[in-house]
Amino acid sequence: MEKSISFSPTMKLCWGRNPNIQKAIFSTSWKATRHVGGDLVPAFTLAEVFLPYYHSPRKVAFTLAEVFSPYYLSPRRIAFTLAEVLITLCIIGVVAAMTLPTLIANYNKHVIAAKLKKFYTIMNQAVELSEAQYGEFKYWDNSFPGNNLDEMQNWWDKYFAPHIKTMKTERVNNRLYVYLADGTKLYIFNFVSSNADSTVPTSAIHLAFFPFANPKEEILGKTMFSFFINSDINKKWAMVEPYKYGWDGTMDGLINGTYGCRNSDTPINRYYCTALIQMNNWEIPDNYPFKF
Repeated sequence: MEKSISFSPTMKLCWGRNPNIQKAIFSTSWKATRHVGGDLVPAFTLAEVFLPYYHSPRKVAFTLAEVFSPYYLSPRRIAFTLAEVLITLCIIGVVAAMTLPTLIANYNKHVIAAKLKKFYTIMNQAVELSEAQYGEFKYWDNSFPGNNLDEMQNWWDKYFAPHIKTMKTERVNNRLYVYLADGTKLYIFNFVSSNADSTVPTSAIHLAFFPFANPKEEILGKTMFSFFINSDINKKWAMVEPYKYGWDGTMDGLINGTYGCRNSDTPINRYYCTALIQMNNWEIPDNYPFKF
């Protein structure tokens, strides 16, 4: 004798006494009535429908958790003690402590490299747009005394600010800090050697870019990155380039050259760090001297 369960509107479940021949056709409605002989028996729960051993003498009703537990019918019921839960949490904590620093460092490397590439792109786009208005870059007002912040400000406002959204500028220690809308900043300065007259105009404009506007400290190659504007040196690349003065054109020179990117107590040895990242397709290499 077979029993029949009707499900409104489109589901029907049929089985014989042998559980191996059970089969079901499902629909979206869970309301069910069971007919055994001529009697109407109360509806099944969703958990009971999915459990092939519903007629087991051990249980009359089942929870959804019991249905999905393969060990429910085992003599040893599944349950976790407080000690087991705490041990599991400890293991998860240890694994997280081991992996999270690496994940965070890799994420920070990706963010910094992306911001360096973006800065390089928007600066050179601004040069192209201003060249269309003011002529070729080498004829701009690029020569001004190294410590003249007013001329630095005018230079930025005239050629770059119209094309790069600027939030504010600050003047600190003969540097003009420019805060950009994307949360980054840069400062502009002209390098003047110790034996030179600081009032003599120079056309070598240095930029220090900060991927994050408010770092705890200024560390060249880690929290700040050097760029250089010089129409003679940069003419074979873009007008705004990572600092490459004196570079011999080799990857080894970017690391071991005079301004090579290496962890040293002398900051001058890290001016090439931006160029090293650029030459690595704007990705921070695995052997980079700083961790993020």
